[in-house]
Amino acid sequence: MMAKVWTTKEIQYIKNNALLAETNQVLNIEQMAEKLARSVPSTKSKIYKMQVDGDLPSIDRSKAFDAKNRPFTKREDKRLISMFKQGAGSEEIGVALGRNKKIYHWKDNSP
Repeated sequence: MMAKVWTTKEIQYIKNNALLAETNQVLNIEQMAEKLARSVPSTKSKIYKMQVDGDLPSIDRSKAFDAKNRPFTKREDKRLISMFKQGAGSEEIGVALGRNKKIYHWKDNSP
């Protein structure tokens, strides 16, 4: 089965109607897919390609309000290393930085 080619009109619709979060993540993919009579995975894929190609702003997780998936800042890196060297466990580091314990599990074998 041949994939349906994206038309210029469909691409322009995405550019004009994509609702972006502070991280530039598109929030209304499902609604746009429905409007364009496309599948959600197909629409997600097209949006990703448009972001990679510069047709839509790329995702910037450093601007995320929630720490999940947000890259560590240099300040957070320094604090994490310092706390680890001082013997802090993953739970304590996670709480101090507002992060999940699993992030530190690779360095800490504590239960």
